[in-house]
Amino acid sequence: MHGYYPSNWTTKGYEWTTALKDLAESEVLVWWFKHDWNDCPEVTSQRLAIAIDSLKIKRGYLDQVYVIGHSLGGLVVSDLAEKWNSNLKLTIHAIAAPLSHYSERLNSCEVRGKEKYTFSEYVDYVQWRTSKYTDGAFKHLEKDPQNVDLINGDYILLPKEWNGKRLGHNLSIQLVVDQFLDKINLF
Repeated sequence: MHGYYPSNWTTKGYEWTTALKDLAESEVLVWWFKHDWNDCPEVTSQRLAIAIDSLKIKRGYLDQVYVIGHSLGGLVVSDLAEKWNSNLKLTIHAIAAPLSHYSERLNSCEVRGKEKYTFSEYVDYVQWRTSKYTDGAFKHLEKDPQNVDLINGDYILLPKEWNGKRLGHNLSIQLVVDQFLDKINLF
């Protein structure tokens, strides 16, 4: 699940290119869920839940689905994870997600960030936090919007550098996908 792209952003989705290529080459089945950021996060998470239910029906052999959300997409997948009530196991990876603060752009939305998230037994939840000071989306904020309490979930603090580069907001996707692929290839 991608994040928010301002209308003047010229490289929409570019930050996912290498990660998606690596996932495809590893033969992991990938579905890209494109959404409209003019909708509230709770509307998008409901649509995603319906899409996952449909996927389960079409692919009856599925016993687990991995969902990766980046930035504001991480907020959407975190909302999905909290509301998930199916016995299909979800593994959620929320990357560089502003879970405690949502943009005032959509003040009428129900989901605007909060300080605590609680997940059920059917959800494995990992939040991947970037360093506030190396993340271009968060470094100007007074408070790090990634810092929240996770009940039945975990977080991993990412390094400030990776592969000789500053690990910022967008590069964090590639690091997490690399970690994910290393983990699933062990089995």
